[in-house]
Amino acid sequence: TQSAHGCSPFVVVGAGPTSCEFTSVLSDFLRDDVAKWYPEEAKQAKVTLVEAGPRILGPFDAALAEYYRGHLVARGVEMRTATSVTEVWHGDDREGNHTTHARLSDG
Repeated sequence: TQSAHGCSPFVVVGAGPTSCEFTSVLSDFLRDDVAKWYPEEAKQAKVTLVEAGPRILGPFDAALAEYYRGHLVARGVEMRTATSVTEVWHGDDREGNHTTHARLSDG
């Protein structure tokens, strides 16, 4: 679904090293670049990282994972651990733009 200002939320599924890096780059892009041209939309942009396991960066040292979790949270990323994607479907928003939706196990 879209926010009140027309910016769709971003959901990154899986919290391995590549997904965590992508989430960091995406949040920085929204904050540093998109905000220059679309400041109101950038303020409303939401990035969520979803991980089925109990924490991000599961195979790595717990202290490293916790440090990086703090890094992402400081950038405004919502963390959803112990949460899986239960359904994905395609649709259109109110303006006719193609969208992809995901239902999460925790609602």
